[in-house]
Amino acid sequence: GVLNMVNNNVQKFTNYGVEFRKYLEGREYKPSTVGQYISSIEKIILWESYSGWQDVVDNINVLVRNYEIGGIHSELGARDHNTVTNALRRFKEYLYEKEYNY
Repeated sequence: GVLNMVNNNVQKFTNYGVEFRKYLEGREYKPSTVGQYISSIEKIILWESYSGWQDVVDNINVLVRNYEIGGIHSELGARDHNTVTNALRRFKEYLYEKEYNY
């Protein structure tokens, strides 16, 4: 129906970088942490040769697994006191909350 079309369009055109930043700021993360998490996701986009944030969204579960301890990219995930892994975990939480807040 129309509502599904609207929801799909909302998802397609979400600016995830901006929205994720707002999400973190709304949870009172320090500005430095917010910046590190955003740049961590942008590094992953480069490392994975993705075209943008939507590719991270589409692969979030695999990415969390790959960058955590025991994953194939765990040495990258562990950088800067696990900032990369933590950024992925927070982004996954954001996506789950967004999914259920329609």
